[in-house]
Amino acid sequence: VHARQGDLRGGLVAPGGGDDLLERRELYAFGWEGVLWTNVGGTWREVGSPTRLILNDGAAAIDKVYLGGQLGIILEGRGETWRAVDNPESDSDIWSVRTFDGATYFSTARGILKLEKGHVSTFARPNPGMRATLNLFVGPTGLWSVSARDIALFDGEGWTTIAQT
Repeated sequence: VHARQGDLRGGLVAPGGGDDLLERRELYAFGWEGVLWTNVGGTWREVGSPTRLILNDGAAAIDKVYLGGQLGIILEGRGETWRAVDNPESDSDIWSVRTFDGATYFSTARGILKLEKGHVSTFARPNPGMRATLNLFVGPTGLWSVSARDIALFDGEGWTTIAQT
């Protein structure tokens, strides 16, 4: 779960999935200058962040939260313990973070990265069938990549271009 307002970067993440923030007992807020806050049981407190870079988006897996942002920063953690994950594409901003089918995906202007078993690798690059990869969404049919020019779907097997302009 995440929320944004206007031009603000960052958002909210609730581990455990679901869209109802009111039922979550653990929330994370993040954004400018690497700020990172947690809310457990209704009380907000700032957590020490391992970065001063802007954090743009986040997603919760079953046992960890993943955040991505400026210059390819990827943070992994939960509660008070956070670490930066080594990212080979560390010069490209991360705009969108989603978990799908046991892995976490990070979209950049240069493609989609996949974090699986502690290792970040390039998952998809822009190509004639998917020219841009800035926003990711997860739906019942798979992982969607949506940009101003393209909509593509990864169904767990391969990519299908849905629309292009």
